[in-house]
Amino acid sequence: MRKGDFAGTKEVFLFTLRQYLKSKSTIAAMAVMLAVSIASLFIAAVSMSKGVVERTAVERIVVVDETGSGVEADAVRAAQPLFADAEVLFGEDADATGAHTAVVRAAYDASGAWSAAAANGPEGELEQYDLSLAAEAVRAAVQEARLDGLALSEEELGRISSGAPIV
Repeated sequence: MRKGDFAGTKEVFLFTLRQYLKSKSTIAAMAVMLAVSIASLFIAAVSMSKGVVERTAVERIVVVDETGSGVEADAVRAAQPLFADAEVLFGEDADATGAHTAVVRAAYDASGAWSAAAANGPEGELEQYDLSLAAEAVRAAVQEARLDGLALSEEELGRISSGAPIV
């Protein structure tokens, strides 16, 4: 290849570009494509941030523990850092009033398995993700209390939490 083989390439490119940009339909199509690109980037950014919960409206958690695990308020707060300032009360007769109160019941079902389910208090205005966070925090705290109650060694606890079979 010689240097002269590309002579005039710049002039051909500029001529073609000028002819392309003279058309109103081309300019309109480019504007539409730009708008669609910007909108899709915005939608992608918004949808990717939906999974991150940075705050919660829960101010009080009433725990009804029917498992007898002896769960403590500090364990519930430690299970979910968003509840560090939340008031944690225990028992059916605890004050469940207030718009930002989640009532979480940890109980056994007919098959002997236990679960934690959350609901709004009587004046409840909490969203489902707030209730899910509260139920998950109580579930983790009850699970920790149940494991502590078994008086297992560190090795046995490690095996249970890793999912490795205990022999």
